[in-house]
Amino acid sequence: MKAIKQETRVKTETSVTFVNHVYMPDGYDPGADTTWPTILFLHGKDEIGTPFDILPDGGLHSFVEKNELPFIILEPQCPAGSEWVFQLDALMSFLEKMSEQYRIDASRIYLTGLSMGAIGAWHLAIRFPSAFAAVVPISGGTYPFLGYPDAVTSIKDVPVWTFHGTDDDVLPIALTEILVDTLKKNGGNVINTYYEHTGHDAWTRTYSNGEIYQWLLKQTKKTVVRKP
Repeated sequence: MKAIKQETRVKTETSVTFVNHVYMPDGYDPGADTTWPTILFLHGKDEIGTPFDILPDGGLHSFVEKNELPFIILEPQCPAGSEWVFQLDALMSFLEKMSEQYRIDASRIYLTGLSMGAIGAWHLAIRFPSAFAAVVPISGGTYPFLGYPDAVTSIKDVPVWTFHGTDDDVLPIALTEILVDTLKKNGGNVINTYYEHTGHDAWTRTYSNGEIYQWLLKQTKKTVVRKP
């Protein structure tokens, strides 16, 4: 898949500019009525900054550079000096702007991220539980404030498939386990996969697994909330 490289400015309480890549699936036609399932991917800490050439270093980006997927893939870059958890409103504004610019199926928007991006994905989904048809966080968790882990119950009706390495010495697996256990105790729709011998990098194995994309395509929001 080939990337469109662009800068997108969004406004919340402040103005934020996201350097971002957008990948189009084979057969995408901006003039057609067809809409496409879409993945919002949040990268890890090593890719924070502004240069476009930082992004290919990890995760889903590396996979789609060499493989075709039947999704529009949105890949914003976290601004320097920040983290995804501090960009939640800006990310939603970015997603809304992309939905106006590209033929995105609002009922099939999927959220994934790795490491810092997984932390961002958990927080973003919990903050905006009606925005996503499914969430795939990898090697992350939530920060222990604002009512976590109990706050995760806001996405108990959102399909979640989470991945973590049992020997992760950067972000321990306990960060994911407590969220999974809380969701399961509250009737959440959650699948957990725990790898052995991957260390912190549970994402290379995950994004290389075609079952992930097949599972995502089966997830559809029953109710789509549209802005007036």
